[in-house]
Amino acid sequence: MNFRTFLKDEIYAQLPSSPSLCRGEWWGIFRGGGMIKRRGETSYLSFSHPDLGLIKKCLWLKNQLYPHLPHVLLQEERGGINAGKWYSLDILWEEDFWEEGGFSDPSTLEEMLKGKIAPSFLRGLFEARGYISDPLRHYHLEIGPLSPDLVHLVLEHLEKKNLSFQLRELKKESYIYTKNSSIIGSFLQYLGASQAYLQWEKLRVEKSTLNDLTRWVNWETANLERTVNSSIRQRKKIEEVDLHSLPPRLQEVAFLRLEHPYASLREIGDLCSPPLSKSGVYHRLREIEKIAEEKADDKT
Repeated sequence: MNFRTFLKDEIYAQLPSSPSLCRGEWWGIFRGGGMIKRRGETSYLSFSHPDLGLIKKCLWLKNQLYPHLPHVLLQEERGGINAGKWYSLDILWEEDFWEEGGFSDPSTLEEMLKGKIAPSFLRGLFEARGYISDPLRHYHLEIGPLSPDLVHLVLEHLEKKNLSFQLRELKKESYIYTKNSSIIGSFLQYLGASQAYLQWEKLRVEKSTLNDLTRWVNWETANLERTVNSSIRQRKKIEEVDLHSLPPRLQEVAFLRLEHPYASLREIGDLCSPPLSKSGVYHRLREIEKIAEEKADDKT
């Protein structure tokens, strides 16, 4: 099971424990992805989504809040970018919805983003309009598009909770997002998705460890490649000179390089008597290379 499915299953399974929390999540869903439809003279509050699990949750919330209102469940096959099966829940529109959903007074939305109701409202908003990436690929959490009166209220609320999201505009539509893995984890925890949060942190640590290991392997490979290339160059130069004509301090390093072609400078230094530093070995090999180069110049 991928992480997105794991998160979705957890938050869909969470059922609010009080009418106020039900109302918060309900309006989070419908202010995020709902619309008002008309059929003849009748108006409906409608929500469509490709995930039947979310529609079932909407129906459960509706039955808790508005059991007296008739509803219709629909299924349709869509084409284009969002091709596939889509499910809709339509409930009869009530005049009270203008006030309850903050359609007529934005201060109602401000109230929803206060106290214990706020996480429920944001959970509904995320259920309707949220996207999260596979954490093993990259970090990205986004909610949108959101209405102008809602997007800034949500950003302000998240900022107060030390959850800094950014705003982006795309084709005159507003989205909030973050690519910060720590903030994403804290946001999931804030929504009440505790198991998804723990899974997110586990995957984040695994990814970080894998990245560190990859960097270490690349570093070691690059070091080995430099050592091999240097050794080939040094041995070639050593073979161009008469080793017995070299001073004893250079002879020792030259013979050790020939005997240990893949040893590092530090390892060669440890084999010297007395031991030499890495810098000392390097300078002696450079002296030998210069002697070989001068000898080659004399021949030309």
